[in-house]
Amino acid sequence: MTMRTLRRILLIISPMEEMTIPFPPLPPILSPPLPILSQAPPPIPTRSLGYRAAMIRLRDEAASTSSPPLQLPS
Repeated sequence: MTMRTLRRILLIISPMEEMTIPFPPLPPILSPPLPILSQAPPPIPTRSLGYRAAMIRLRDEAASTSSPPLQLPS
């Protein structure tokens, strides 16, 4: 290999080395914080449908008479 050929090879290689300079690593992608799920509220005590239906009937009957309406328990 002649000196001239060696110089040509070095000229070809050196610009390539300059182009392949590694870039600094990218910063990590930060995701927004996950929402904190609130605990479910305690279950509301429910009465049976029969109880509710009876109370509705009593309320309707009380409204149709002259007596004051019944106070429903809350």
